[in-house]
Amino acid sequence: MNTQSTSNIDEQDWQTCLTADGHETTTYFGCCPICGRNDGYMNIGKGHWFYCKEHKVKWCVGANLFSSWQHETEGEQRDKFDRLGFGEFEKVEPWCDLRWIEGTG
Repeated sequence: MNTQSTSNIDEQDWQTCLTADGHETTTYFGCCPICGRNDGYMNIGKGHWFYCKEHKVKWCVGANLFSSWQHETEGEQRDKFDRLGFGEFEKVEPWCDLRWIEGTG
């Protein structure tokens, strides 16, 4: 999959990206490298994966960062995984602006 930006990512506010439903979210955990959006995250075990449904891409931001995984059963996680078709998503490096991470800008 070509993950080069063909969107207006550079024109967006560098501290936010848009979710698919038009809400702003932080770029701290990254955005789709194609459209500059994300659809939130899902837990796989203790791991947290952000994703873009439109472009079927995903990126892992770490494990045990959010407590939400503790409130989900393995079955609930599998159901969401299957419903999204998450096994078909391509693992990518997310778009993020280093100014946010470095605290500059």
